[in-house]
Amino acid sequence: MRNAIVKFLKRRPALFYLVYATLYKWQIWKATHLVIVTTPGHVGSSTTFKSLQTGTWPKGTRIYDIHSLNEGFNNASKIHSISARHVLQQVLSKMLQTNSLNSKKISVISVTRDPVARALGAIFQNGEAFLSSILSGNVMNYQAISSIKSFMLDKGYLHDTMQWYFSFYESELKNKWGLDVYEFKKSSNEVLYYQNGNRQALIFTLENLDSQLVDTINEIYGTEIVLSISNSVEQRDSKNINLYNFCKQHLTFSENTLKGIYNYPFMIKVYTEDVLFSFEKKWRDK
Repeated sequence: MRNAIVKFLKRRPALFYLVYATLYKWQIWKATHLVIVTTPGHVGSSTTFKSLQTGTWPKGTRIYDIHSLNEGFNNASKIHSISARHVLQQVLSKMLQTNSLNSKKISVISVTRDPVARALGAIFQNGEAFLSSILSGNVMNYQAISSIKSFMLDKGYLHDTMQWYFSFYESELKNKWGLDVYEFKKSSNEVLYYQNGNRQALIFTLENLDSQLVDTINEIYGTEIVLSISNSVEQRDSKNINLYNFCKQHLTFSENTLKGIYNYPFMIKVYTEDVLFSFEKKWRDK
């Protein structure tokens, strides 16, 4: 029944926006604590969100999962922008601009990931958007990996996605949420955290999410949650999983390309020197 209603509304974008915007404004107005999972995508946000939902939070807590607040509801966009998430992102963006959330306790939770692994994973998680045009009928592993590498380098995908990735943490968190990532401190278990009045933020790493998330949420909020793995490439693109695993083992890049990524200030802020070295070593031309 719910799916039928959503389909009906999507055929009427103005009504779709009105219904969901009204719903979210009402939820947020009633809430006393907003827990916002916000990420650039493909870094473990679904796992984080679903894990947070397993907890018993105090009354008045509302948990949301979004990506960029720069991506609002847009019926004219060639990229799919008609979803409840896009409505929520637009509602939150407007509320932040008008200071309508100042009375709320807000916990911004984000996740970061090896950006090269994220870039590769995004290609396979968006298989219909990328792989069908990249592979052009190539089915052999080494032929396919050559085409994927060419797309990432020659077509500018790696450069563009890195710009978007770093801009999210450096610019969007600061401009939208008032959070300067370079003012965050690092806890004993390598989680970046920030606290200023009723505004709190945490940045986890996907590589350590299983050891960081449950204990940190319990320690800070007194809420016990269960890690709920979801939305992996294996779950979304089982048809190409063998090729994906092959790319993870054999795709490599030049030292200069990798140093431009792993020497970036945000990466140095988030990860230890040893971890960055391991990332670079994994993807470096042999």
